[in-house]
Amino acid sequence: MLLAFAPPLTPPALESLTMPKRIRSAAEARKEYMRQWRLENAERLREYQREYDKNRAGRVRSEEQKERDRACSRKYAKNRWANDPAFREKSRAPATKRMKAWRAANPDKVQTRNEIRREKERAPNREHMREVRKNPVRKERLLQATREWRLKPSSKQIMRENGRIASHRRRAHLRKVENNFTRKDWQTLLSHSKHCHWCKTPFTATLRPTHDHVIPLAKGGSNTLTNSCCACRPCNVRKNAGSHNPITGQLILL
Repeated sequence: MLLAFAPPLTPPALESLTMPKRIRSAAEARKEYMRQWRLENAERLREYQREYDKNRAGRVRSEEQKERDRACSRKYAKNRWANDPAFREKSRAPATKRMKAWRAANPDKVQTRNEIRREKERAPNREHMREVRKNPVRKERLLQATREWRLKPSSKQIMRENGRIASHRRRAHLRKVENNFTRKDWQTLLSHSKHCHWCKTPFTATLRPTHDHVIPLAKGGSNTLTNSCCACRPCNVRKNAGSHNPITGQLILL
């Protein structure tokens, strides 16, 4: 009768019944022995791995075998990254460096990949925003966050810059010229421009830089980083849509 009131066996309890204690101790001892052996014979293992990789590289494999090997390697790396903090910390800096180098060497692939990702995310994001707007509480919270963001001085500056960039992009689109200038390009231009491109006057808190096209859009110039410069407002207004340097009066070579 006492057995009827015993608590149910949990998985660890079941494991302890199925695996005797002496066998568990032997398995743990073998695991510890192998770990210690690998530490003592690290160079020998590395040499074996190099020899194995050399022999493996010389054999002819089908595309299916190559893809299967790549999938196994990705799975192993992913599991180790998730479960080994020391490996993750050791590999983070080299991985970041390799990724930055790859992005710098393959800008077209990066742009294509980003466009594909944005295209995939566009529909779910729109659906999510529709659901948010249907909920009065979430809609009001979103509007309040937007109002608070717009009141910040930095946000006002961002909105003004985005408005000018959008205006230039629209004009370039209507004129059917090359048109890929973005806010990131504007930030790059600001970081490299400490003075006006035309009069060389240093920018200050009162003399702010403005976006100027070296060859105006009205003359067939493109809306790109290579055709853009930072100019002070007086020079930008004086040059307008002309093809002459506003300071020297020399013709800008088209």
